[in-house]
Amino acid sequence: MNRTRVFTAAIVVGVLTTVGMTGCAPAAPSQEENVTAACAALQTLEMTIDEASADLQQASTVGEVRDIRDRVVTAYDIANAALDEVASDRADAVQEAGEAFTEALGDVDDETEISDARDGLVEEAKSFQDARTAALADLSCE
Repeated sequence: MNRTRVFTAAIVVGVLTTVGMTGCAPAAPSQEENVTAACAALQTLEMTIDEASADLQQASTVGEVRDIRDRVVTAYDIANAALDEVASDRADAVQEAGEAFTEALGDVDDETEISDARDGLVEEAKSFQDARTAALADLSCE
């Protein structure tokens, strides 16, 4: 069980360091960075659950069972927060594309040639649809 505690402590220190550095950083992580973090957190959660399953077989006290539970809960909370960031990024992208499309619709003035207006609006509609599709896509963790 000692190895598992060291592993969990390393994860927590890594996350806290990342959170601390992010607090000092001028820019938020990119969507790609958030997906990478979510994938890493999900992998850590999987390993933590696997280790917890093995450790439960050897646990001899209620305290050890609680420690195992705490490790799993910590890994779950980290993974859940990382997935929330991915969902937020995707929602923001759809909102921004929707606002751009709506704005483009409102920007068509009466003097604009219909072919010019249509071409520009078709591109905005495609961007809006692409953002919606991306928001629905599953994570592609490798």
